[in-house]
Amino acid sequence: MGEESRPDDSARPVTTLRIGDASSFGDNQWWSNRDWHQLVADGFGADVACDAGTVGELAIAAISVRGHKHRVDGLPNEDSFAIRVAKSKVGEEFVVLVLCDGLSSATHSAFAARRTSSLVADMLRRIIADDAFTMQALSYGLSQCLREFVVPELTTWSSPATALSLPAYGVPSVESSNVQPSELLVTLTIAIVPTTNGEKGASDVLLGTIGDSPAYVLLKNGDWLKPSYGEQDDGVLTTATAAFPKTTDIAVTQIILYEGDCLCLMSDGVGNFIQNKSGQLRLGKHLAEVWKTPRDIPTLVRDVSFDLRSADDDRTVILCWTDREAEDTEITDETEVS
Repeated sequence: MGEESRPDDSARPVTTLRIGDASSFGDNQWWSNRDWHQLVADGFGADVACDAGTVGELAIAAISVRGHKHRVDGLPNEDSFAIRVAKSKVGEEFVVLVLCDGLSSATHSAFAARRTSSLVADMLRRIIADDAFTMQALSYGLSQCLREFVVPELTTWSSPATALSLPAYGVPSVESSNVQPSELLVTLTIAIVPTTNGEKGASDVLLGTIGDSPAYVLLKNGDWLKPSYGEQDDGVLTTATAAFPKTTDIAVTQIILYEGDCLCLMSDGVGNFIQNKSGQLRLGKHLAEVWKTPRDIPTLVRDVSFDLRSADDDRTVILCWTDREAEDTEITDETEVS
């Protein structure tokens, strides 16, 4: 190796993105003697998970980062995501996006989030490939499909025969018959997006939700649009207070996604800091600027790893840019958003 190609041994750590008041956690590296970044004893910590790529005219990136609270306690990331590409019998191509956020009160929510997101994504891919598939038919039948096909698979698994037997990778080491649905609770957010923009750059997208994990559309002008599912929050049970598999009643809506928009599915570890009734919050303003166009993967991981004193939950986003050829947002050295 020539002298001119020798790697630089003085690489510096990536500086944490700080939003407003920083946390004491964020002042420490993961190997610090404060022991605030613990391994998960039985594995599956999912400290950082990422999947990114292109399909059709879309650029898609999914990033999940274990939150400060779970790192301190040595507990796994309870968020999970799944992405699939599906093709209908008539040749239409779609991308299936699924995000789950496990409820901390549920003992096996980390497993349930991984399993549910994968099962739902696989189910939707099969439905899209069926002769009878239409968006309207899926909208009407989605709750029934979740109830009939996903719940039985989620709530049943093979356990070790003896103490030395190994369970299937990631499956709880207890009999499924001894686990209640309340121990497997997750939020569920899905999106089915055509891989090519439709006439005049507009595409019909199906969204579905159980729970409080939000979906947003980041418009070209930098505004966040939160789709409506037509629910009335009157104190009665809504999807915002429900969880899967305790309920399979999923709220479904169809939105129009225009070329240049970015569809964003989020767990509340990110979504809670985008905007409130008064408008955009600090994080929302920052991400609205830098997520207008696709970002390189290390920078996206840094974006989701933001440090904010009141944010200690797991963070997961699935970003779907409808214009993969949009000019990249210029990356700056900014490390703090005031």
